[in-house]
Amino acid sequence: MGNEEAVIDALLDELEDNAAKGQSLPKPAPPGSYVSDLRIKDPLSPSGRLVDVFYDLVYQGSPAPSMVQKLGDAPVADEVVIPFADLDEIAGRLDELRGQDYRRKAVADIRRHARGRDGTDVGELLRVQASPLRVLHAPTRMGKNVLSELIAVWCARQGLVMSLVVPQSAQVLATVYRLRQDLADLEVSAQVTPVVSPKSMMDLAEQTAGNPQDDAGFRTWVYREMSYSCPLTGHATTSSEAVDAWKPGQEPCDQLKPNGPKADKTLACPWRGSCGKFRHHRAAASADILVTNHANFLTGHIHTPMAGRPATGRRMTTEQLLLHRSHLVIIDEADALQAQAFDQAARQVLLAQDGAERTPVRELDSQFRRHCHRLPMSLEQYLRPLINHLLWLAESYVSHLVGGVIHPDRERRSWWCRGAGMGCSLPGSSGWRMGSGPRSSRWRRSTSSTSGRGRWSSQMRSRGWPSCGSSCPRSRIWPAGRTGSPTPP
Repeated sequence: MGNEEAVIDALLDELEDNAAKGQSLPKPAPPGSYVSDLRIKDPLSPSGRLVDVFYDLVYQGSPAPSMVQKLGDAPVADEVVIPFADLDEIAGRLDELRGQDYRRKAVADIRRHARGRDGTDVGELLRVQASPLRVLHAPTRMGKNVLSELIAVWCARQGLVMSLVVPQSAQVLATVYRLRQDLADLEVSAQVTPVVSPKSMMDLAEQTAGNPQDDAGFRTWVYREMSYSCPLTGHATTSSEAVDAWKPGQEPCDQLKPNGPKADKTLACPWRGSCGKFRHHRAAASADILVTNHANFLTGHIHTPMAGRPATGRRMTTEQLLLHRSHLVIIDEADALQAQAFDQAARQVLLAQDGAERTPVRELDSQFRRHCHRLPMSLEQYLRPLINHLLWLAESYVSHLVGGVIHPDRERRSWWCRGAGMGCSLPGSSGWRMGSGPRSSRWRRSTSSTSGRGRWSSQMRSRGWPSCGSSCPRSRIWPAGRTGSPTPP
């Protein structure tokens, strides 16, 4: 068995190395003149308006080095055994320091009522075996979140790495704040790191700082933890004097283009390697406890180079990092994570609509015509016919529908790929097990979201459903009507 695992690891490493070829990170920009795009709000454009931002970089010395974070081997453990006595001891100490009692009560309640899959008492040990998912069902306010944070403290004391996945970004901040306080009070040396999108850091800092309902100490901590400055701002001028050159979250960290005719390749900010915007992602490579939210776990990426799998040069996803580093991953509200994964798989784009002056495709065509001179000639020649053909095809199809020239069958108006939408679902977390379909409420929800809402005679939409492909044994296409639940053949 050991030889087979070694062969699998070698093959995975080779696949990652091959995929990383040609995907090197942008090099730091040397002194010179550069330009980038900045999207601002515009009431006349649904997607906003682009303005030019020019950067005259004048600095001495070398750019800040982009430190490659080294990842060790993934931890190997058949199971994590957590004694309830240890959790009770941690809860008791924290309750005594704070003059509270809810932590010990939560541990005692869960210990008294916890049962295994066969209905037997779990005993004095909470065993978490290596598997895709183990679900803990308990009533609201039973203390599941309290228990998960106590387990995180226990893991830190045992030298184990643990990740917590909570629903919202605000909960990430609150969880990190509490855990850091608990570890400090217990004199446990461990690092707790929030893993959130760098684009939302300043928004989170400003929103929390301006919320009078939160504790003043917490608001101050969040602002210090999530705020950062941008060195590029001091070198920037805009094509419109009324526009602020810095929009937090929209910095051109790796999108600087030389201001001249030869601007084929983009370059990175020379201070990117030490920028505070990415400090949490750098710390995540060595943190003892990682905390992220559902959306970032599903679709987020790590914006700093990592050495390990995947190979250097590729962007590691948040999910890959957490699963690679952690002995234990606890997901709060697993059914909400499943629902969010389902919703993200059901996105659609309006291609054309009868009587509409502005559609995303027309906006794309308009922006392309305004800014195509910035693209290399080969890329412009490749994209222009594709955009023109997409616009002509969508609007012609809608025109023929409205004019009654074509009459598509009802069964062809909407399609549903069974199994594809839940490719990354959590089996058993909400009554959906392998080998069975989703609940009727899921079918009704999905049907209403993909049916065009009764306007198929005047709209054309493109769905973003992932395709299982022929390798998926359950990738069958099921037709769905405009109303009601689809009926499998």
